[in-house]
Amino acid sequence: MPLAAVAVGVALVWRQADESQRSRWRASATGSRGLTRTVAGALLLTAGLAGFLVTRGQLGAARRIVAQAVETLHGFLA
Repeated sequence: MPLAAVAVGVALVWRQADESQRSRWRASATGSRGLTRTVAGALLLTAGLAGFLVTRGQLGAARRIVAQAVETLHGFLA
């Protein structure tokens, strides 16, 4: 459910932005700077999710799920 709320929020912001703003966003998402932002965002998201799961005592279950997802992705790509 939270992922759906994020998707709706992003779609709403994207729709309300004008074309010049969208082109600036696209330009800032390319190159090494965009890659750095993407990696930093993924690390922050991972750290937040791990912290949440640790406080709930569900980190072990999350490890199994991530391992299974990685194995499935590897199977598709191999």
